[in-house]
Amino acid sequence: MRRQIEINDTLRKELMQIFGVSTQWIGRALRYESEAESAERIRRISLDRGGKLCIIAVEDEVFEDRGNLLLQTYANGAILELDKVTGDARILQGGKVCAIHPNVEVSRLRSLQQLAREL
Repeated sequence: MRRQIEINDTLRKELMQIFGVSTQWIGRALRYESEAESAERIRRISLDRGGKLCIIAVEDEVFEDRGNLLLQTYANGAILELDKVTGDARILQGGKVCAIHPNVEVSRLRSLQQLAREL
């Protein structure tokens, strides 16, 4: 998993002028590939001016928050769906429910993730 700040071309050009650096240096700073003081300043200004901090991760290592649902998608197309209101978990593949587990405790999450991966 890594972090990256997304900005528009206008802001990128402004940052190049402010810091007198190339677009490659701006990219390195926004991808957190440098800890130089100028890179930290580029990141801070980018976020202050509307840049979005993004997490780049392997899909099945993250949950997507969809209001009352947490979704985790796997390479095989399976989806683990956790209902934050009821505590129920469903595993779906191809839009069809493969398994339902009522009132899931967090301690059971790892075994459900493994089940979804193995579909």
